[in-house]
Amino acid sequence: MGDNIIIKVSTQELQAASGQVGSSLSEMRNSFSAIEQAVNHSEGYWQGEAAQHHRKIYRELQGTVTEILNRVQEHMEDLQSIARNYETGEAEVRELAADLPSDVIV
Repeated sequence: MGDNIIIKVSTQELQAASGQVGSSLSEMRNSFSAIEQAVNHSEGYWQGEAAQHHRKIYRELQGTVTEILNRVQEHMEDLQSIARNYETGEAEVRELAADLPSDVIV
């Protein structure tokens, strides 16, 4: 079943991708935090039905944005976990290979 499996990415590439996702996630969280602050501060100078409507729409979308950011966080953590699993597997294989006798001819 697993005889034809070829891993086409290195653990370093997985870790790098995870780091890039983490950086992007941090930027997105900071951007949405700035938007949140702007929306909250707008209550002091923007009043009326249109203002209330726009703030209401933002707050309704806020849950969706939070869910998306949490999913991106999960993907980043999954990449890190996959890289750790690959590294552990590679270390175990190297250890097993080192224990094999070197004087056997096949």
